[in-house]
Amino acid sequence: MTSIKMFLSYNNNEKVVEVPVIPNELPEIVQDLANEEMTTHTSTITLLGNKKPRSFSLDLFLPTKHYDFAKDTGIEVLNLLGYVSTKKIPMRVVVTDGLNELLNIAVSITSFKYYYDRVENIRCNVSFKEYIFVTNEAKEDNGTVVEFHTVKAHINNTKANVSGINVDGHNLVRARDILEMFGIDVGWNAEKKRVTANGKVLDIHTEIYNGSAYCYVRDLSVETNKNIQWDSDNKTVIIKDNKIEFQQISIQINNEKKTVSGININGSNLVNAREFLLLLGIDVGWNAERKRVTANGRLLDIHTRIYDDLAYCFIRDLARETGYETEWDSNSKTVIITGGDKN
Repeated sequence: MTSIKMFLSYNNNEKVVEVPVIPNELPEIVQDLANEEMTTHTSTITLLGNKKPRSFSLDLFLPTKHYDFAKDTGIEVLNLLGYVSTKKIPMRVVVTDGLNELLNIAVSITSFKYYYDRVENIRCNVSFKEYIFVTNEAKEDNGTVVEFHTVKAHINNTKANVSGINVDGHNLVRARDILEMFGIDVGWNAEKKRVTANGKVLDIHTEIYNGSAYCYVRDLSVETNKNIQWDSDNKTVIIKDNKIEFQQISIQINNEKKTVSGININGSNLVNAREFLLLLGIDVGWNAERKRVTANGRLLDIHTRIYDDLAYCFIRDLARETGYETEWDSNSKTVIITGGDKN
């Protein structure tokens, strides 16, 4: 199966459609030049001109039924072409081969035609011309300066260069580059304008430039439960799968021993926040906007990790925020909880 993918989109990924069947021939890009000729009494002189907008065409097979060799049906592709033509808006064509971007170009549709073949699948031919935005993409209207660059990454012992941007001194990476290296299925939620990972919306800071979504690499690693480190000597981002072990943690509250569910992440122990707080008689809630646990309605702004839709925190943080103290009994390997509720 080919690793080449082709995506069509509009309005900064408001709508993204993957072409279900890759054409036998990738687009042949035509680059015309605005040269002029001037004839003198002795010869003809060529005056070299600027590049004209590039152009190309695609012959697409758009199935109307589900086939094993096709990603999906092609109805969405046809609908997208019709929509941008009707709305008179540009669109974008992106072709990738793994992490390599073969083509990423904003275009206008100069013409498209289609017909249904004998088995009612769609055969479509589309002609495009490069669309030049009348803006400076390196500087936004609000004065934001954007610089494009390459980021060195080391992901699970695989080295790669990923696309990055610097926005007013802040570095972000192209989300698709990082996530696909972990085998994560990447999508786009047009309503929330957020990247999705295996169908889950990543509600993190996202910037859209040249039709691609860029995020902070630390946010991506937290949302996908990865471990991130910075190698300052080699100026490389190192991202690894977390080593996670589920366990039971012994605690003692008012001389009564209990156990709560916990996880060990790369040697650090966290407990199931809900289980622990309920043992203390505390009403537990969840602040979806802040992605934090609440105790008796009060937000606990402490380190929180989500696994299998459950919130885990350091037990000392939970105890401190609710007015308790912790002590470790190394002989019985038990966390001893003392103190009282925090108002």
